[in-house]
Amino acid sequence: MGYAGNEFVVWLVIGLIIITAGVVIFNSQIYFAPYGYSSYSRGAGYASPYSGYSLVSADTGRSMFVGSLVTQTTVVESKGTFDVSARSNEMIVQDRVFNGAVFGDNSIKINGYIRDLQLDVMGTNGYGNLVVTADNGKVKKEVLNKELGLGRYIIPLENDGTVEIGTTSSEWRIWAPSLYYIRAEANILEQKSWSAEFDAETNVTSADLKLYFTTHYGKIRIKINDRIVLERTVRSEEIIHLDRNDLEDKNRVTIDAWDGSSFTGRLDIAKNMKNSELGTVELSFFLNKIYYDSLRTKPGKITFDVSKISRKGNMVLKIRNAEGNVVLSRPLDLSNQNYIEYFTQSHVKPGLNTVIIESAGSVFYTRNLMVWLMD
Repeated sequence: MGYAGNEFVVWLVIGLIIITAGVVIFNSQIYFAPYGYSSYSRGAGYASPYSGYSLVSADTGRSMFVGSLVTQTTVVESKGTFDVSARSNEMIVQDRVFNGAVFGDNSIKINGYIRDLQLDVMGTNGYGNLVVTADNGKVKKEVLNKELGLGRYIIPLENDGTVEIGTTSSEWRIWAPSLYYIRAEANILEQKSWSAEFDAETNVTSADLKLYFTTHYGKIRIKINDRIVLERTVRSEEIIHLDRNDLEDKNRVTIDAWDGSSFTGRLDIAKNMKNSELGTVELSFFLNKIYYDSLRTKPGKITFDVSKISRKGNMVLKIRNAEGNVVLSRPLDLSNQNYIEYFTQSHVKPGLNTVIIESAGSVFYTRNLMVWLMD
């Protein structure tokens, strides 16, 4: 072949040796994780955490929240539109009221929504007191019980129901009843009011009544559970803030107008809520009798990753066995990104067992939770 032919063969052999060495080195750097799962860093001297193990259960590809997180949210309830107004009509009644054992009794009754009452006593024999009562259908109360002489009297009251004007009995004066000649004058209010109800759930910390007026003329009155929270003229938009102690479990908003006033618009109720989100992670895995028996000499393994730590602290790894008993409760430091924890036959039972990850004051996310058994 000559010198040139020998040189060619030599260099060919050297080239083949270099290519073979490169392939060997390249292949030694490749790691194929079973089932395609691997989130462990591979440095010098790295040993696969999966070697010699078979996967029996996994929850991968998603992040799962662990911990307790308090958030504030606002939920707006629309209560629809309202149309309220009020106007008064003057009513005048003139009559005599009396009361006596022999003569019976007579009184004046005025029905409607009455604010203030004007009485003119035009005559009396002074044998009894003049009595004014107000009955709203729920409560009947005595507004006046007093002997009155001739004159004009203004009786302050506000009642939606019946106002009755009478007199006490003349008692032992059997020859005559107690007697008053009365002229009563009152403004009867024709009122169109509106109401709506809403619940304040246990996590509601406050609420805002948001009123948007289409028309507003005069003076409005707004009540929560019969307590006045606004009574004045208004702008086109009004917000009434209510603390939690202003609210009950069930609440009623009532809107009405003062005499000569009218309002239209809509009401929204914004409920401010405190929400507590409690996150735990659970993964079930089934052990038949063969798998269970293998754990007598070969420990099982739990692997998972931790990320997005928003509050540092600890966590607890638990196993609830197939009989419903938590027999493994292992505190763990929240200081790593990847965890490998082992369990034995004493921690499980044949059937459906469950791995649980709970927070111990920390807030974080976990992913790639897997349970392995040794081959």
